[in-house]
Amino acid sequence: MQEINVRIIPGEHDVEVLKAMAMADFIERQVAHLDLENKLQVYKSLLEDLERKDGNN
Repeated sequence: MQEINVRIIPGEHDVEVLKAMAMADFIERQVAHLDLENKLQVYKSLLEDLERKDGNN
C-alpha cells in the first residue's frame, strides 16, 4: 500500500475529505487482488455510477 500524506486545513469540508479518503482506501483494498485490467473496469464502473448520481442532483 502506498503512503499518502495529506494536510487538512480546518474548515467545513474536513468530514467530507476524511470520508472520501476512507472510501478510497476501502475500494483500493477491495480490488487489490485483481489484475490491472479488472481494476480499471471496477474504477470505470464506479466513475460512471458517480457521474449518473451527479447528473440526478
